Amino acid sequence: KSGAILAGALFDLQLAITDANSRTCDVSSAAGIDLGGLVLAPGVYCYAVSISITGTLKLNGPGVYIFRTATTLNTTANSIVMLTNGATASDVTWVPVGPTTLGANSVFQGSILGQAAAITVGDNTTLQNGRVLTAAAVTLKNNQITK
Repeated sequence: KSGAILAGALFDLQLAITDANSRTCDVSSAAGIDLGGLVLAPGVYCYAVSISITGTLKLNGPGVYIFRTATTLNTTANSIVMLTNGATASDVTWVPVGPTTLGANSVFQGSILGQAAAITVGDNTTLQNGRVLTAAAVTLKNNQITK
């Protein structure tokens, strides 16, 4: 029975990734980006190289936010994903192809849909109103996950 449950969960994860990847990019770049220090409106943000967050990223306003990268998603220690003016974590989705590492003591918002790579949530990092999903390993260490 547990094998069927796992297969169903992996199928649902793949459906969610396919949906996120089918969305038209509002911002598209062949480069990577550090989102730290930026204030972004709802949209689909697509990067061919890694996404990093150093400092604070502000997501401003209600609507869907999708961040796609063909490589990795990494945040530095003490980084923050902040929601302002009606933005909600349930509308924020991160879709990295490669591994994800959330730095220690960070505050992260939204759901990470890992395609097949490991996700590491750093020591004392808080994941607020989100999910960490992948077909590979998820490593947690002294983390607070709120609903």
